[in-house]
Parts: sequence; C-alpha cells; structure tokens
Amino acid sequence: MNATLEQIWRYPVKSLDGQALQEVSVAADCLLPHDRRFAISYGSRNQVIDGRWASKNSFFNLMRDEKLAQLRVTFDVESGVMSILRGGRQVAQGNVTEPLGRMILEQFLTAYLAESGRGPVKLQERQEHGFTDVEEPVVSLVNLASVSDLERVLGKPADPRRFRANLLIAGLPAWEERSWLGKRLRIGDVEVR
Repeated sequence: MNATLEQIWRYPVKSLDGQALQEVSVAADCLLPHDRRFAISYGSRNQVIDGRWASKNSFFNLMRDEKLAQLRVTFDVESGVMSILRGGRQVAQGNVTEPLGRMILEQFLTAYLAESGRGPVKLQERQEHGFTDVEEPVVSLVNLASVSDLERVLGKPADPRRFRANLLIAGLPAWEERSWLGKRLRIGDVEVR
C-alpha cells in the first residue's frame, strides 16, 4: 500500500478548529504535541479534572454545541497566546498560561455560550494526555478516499476536518482503513498501531 500524508492537524482546544502543521515531532504513546491540550468545561464540571480522563460529555463539544463551529482558534505554543476568531475577525485573545489571559478567554466563551444554560465556562488543561475521546493517547487518521465516498453517498460535500483527524491520508482505496485494526503502519520514520 503506497499512500501519502496530505495534511497534519492539531486541535489545541477540543471541539474548536484546528491548526495545520507542516511537520511535527512525535513520541511513543503520546498525542501530537499540544493536541486537544485544552477543553471547555461548564457549570458543575468546572472543577479541575485532576489529570484524569473524562468523556466528551464533560465538555462543550461540536456534536451538541454546533455554535462552536463558527469559532476558529490559533495557539502560539511559545508565547502561550491563544486567539479566538469568528468570521475571520479576532473576538478574544489572551495568554492562556497566565491567569488574566485565561480569564479573558473564559469570559468571552461564557458570554458566547450563554444560551446553553450551563453556566460559566472554564478552560481545562491537560498537557500530557490531552482531552481525547478515548482514555489512551491516540493520533487519528482519515482516509481522504473514504471521505470522498461519503460525499458521494450523501450527495453533498463533507469537509474532512469535521472528523478532527490529525493525519489526512491520500492514495488509498476508500475504506481501506477498516482493515488496519491491530496492524502496524509506517508514516515517514514513525510506526503506528
């Protein structure tokens, strides 16, 4: 099987838009660095997660909170500055590693998501394991041919980024990835299972 890695994405905030990467360093049994490092919790869930895994229902998420799809996020790892954009215009910015900057971002998100009725939001942070949909640290892959086949069946476009995959793969038959469970694949110098 001869495929190509078309795009690399990380999602600094769970359920918000991702950032395209040109390259990335990976480590065994880890997410992509800073992938899903933050999540937006609400109301009674605002207690710190204490490093434990929590299901996506503990946080605002796109499946339930479609309004999040209107927001874009940029995160500069070096400076800690996170910007939230809506309609291409910056609506909030702060250094998420400092209390004041985090408060500014949380206040914007609380106001933006107020109609949910779930109270004030908090940006939770897990640097090591991120806020993934499963307990194990994973890097997710999407076969672009499978997305094209889905578009054919639906009769309308499907943006592959909607699936929140880290690696977008081209050059394979549609649904080839269904045969990958339990197998090892090589992507560049990295072997994945």
